[in-house]
Amino acid sequence: ASISDDLAQRVIDLVPASLDHQNAVCEALSANLTLLGWTTHGHVGGDVPLFAYAPKHHQSWKPTGLLHHTELNKHLQAKMGLDLAATTDRLYVDATKLFAAYNVTITTQGNSHNRVLLVDGGSGKLATFHQNKNQMIIGKSGEVITLEGVCVHINADATYEVPERFYVPRQALELMTAKW
Repeated sequence: ASISDDLAQRVIDLVPASLDHQNAVCEALSANLTLLGWTTHGHVGGDVPLFAYAPKHHQSWKPTGLLHHTELNKHLQAKMGLDLAATTDRLYVDATKLFAAYNVTITTQGNSHNRVLLVDGGSGKLATFHQNKNQMIIGKSGEVITLEGVCVHINADATYEVPERFYVPRQALELMTAKW
């Protein structure tokens, strides 16, 4: 993928003004081509001390030595018996991909602060999902079903070719098909 002339000029303008050229490039690109935001671009990447205290019978839980932040995450996942990748795959599924194999129409309504996803299977088969809620509303009866995760909406950005996305828990498909 190529970047726009305006974005290329922004990178060119930032580089001479910055002592850290890599940081300047990342600032321009991440702000415009990713769905990430940063509170500062002055991060130095230095070590951060972490202190862990535990009762004697839980000493194996304590991380020791110098760890990269991803290693700390893996350590805690292992100690707690968690698989965060599997949890993410279960709780945040792109609705377009989730419902792709089914004969449904997917539309969104509302403004960027109150987006609603409609999954219409025809013949009164309708499922509604509101952003930032853990609910699915089924059919015209309006039966509300609590989901195990919250629905997340990402606004489209045509300038940077970011499509609108709506994420729902995988459970929504199971419940929807059972109710239909």
